[in-house]
Parts: sequence; structure tokens; C-alpha cells
Amino acid sequence: TPCDDPGFVVASEEALAATWARDWDRAQALWQELLAAHPGDKGILLHLARIGQWRADPPPGDWDGGVSLDKL
Repeated sequence: TPCDDPGFVVASEEALAATWARDWDRAQALWQELLAAHPGDKGILLHLARIGQWRADPPPGDWDGGVSLDKL
């Protein structure tokens, strides 16, 4: 998503990298920090929900971080 806040962009990239690395604890902590700065952000809430799902049912070994988009 386009964003004019460079700090948010960098923090989001770091959180995504931790997510793709399956470092669930770090990813969750980074997304929580972003959520504290941007309460109610739907993208952040979605990432946090997915991390909860992946903790319970990890993605396959060849997972590249991609996800299927939900229909609106």
C-alpha cells in the first residue's frame, strides 16, 4: 500500500521479513508495535490474525510468504 510515512514503511518491511522468515514471536511483536502507532489498521490486524493461524497450522516448507487474497 502506498504510504508517505518512511518510518512506517521501514517498520512494515521489517515485520514482513520476520513473518516470511517464520519468526512468529518477532513478527507478532513488530506488528503489535505498528498497531500501537496506528490503532485499528486493518492491514496490521490481518497480519496479526494470520500469524495466529500460522502458529496453529504452519505454512508448508516451501512457502515463500505468499497468501491467497480473500474475496471482499
